[in-house]
Amino acid sequence: MRTGTQTIDKWYNVHLSDIVDGITPETSVARADVTFKVWTGNATSKTTATLADADWKERGGGDYGVQVGNAEWTGAGEWVLELTHAGCKTERLIIEVT
Repeated sequence: MRTGTQTIDKWYNVHLSDIVDGITPETSVARADVTFKVWTGNATSKTTATLADADWKERGGGDYGVQVGNAEWTGAGEWVLELTHAGCKTERLIIEVT
């Protein structure tokens, strides 16, 4: 499980792969083409997060960095960050926020 702090932005690594084979890395994915949603571990609904271009970096080979934190975490506890993009497997990060 990853960790985070309510008042501090932090970079997390994600890997985007093809939705069909689940292996082939997806490259050249723009931040504007990714939907980011966050919710607490016990929530019944998801909140769409709006991230700036500066919060998204392609690192190569399907690897990306996403910066989240201060604006997204509204309380302590277990949070889920979900990233979706057409043609990619949905990625979910579980983050323990203090």
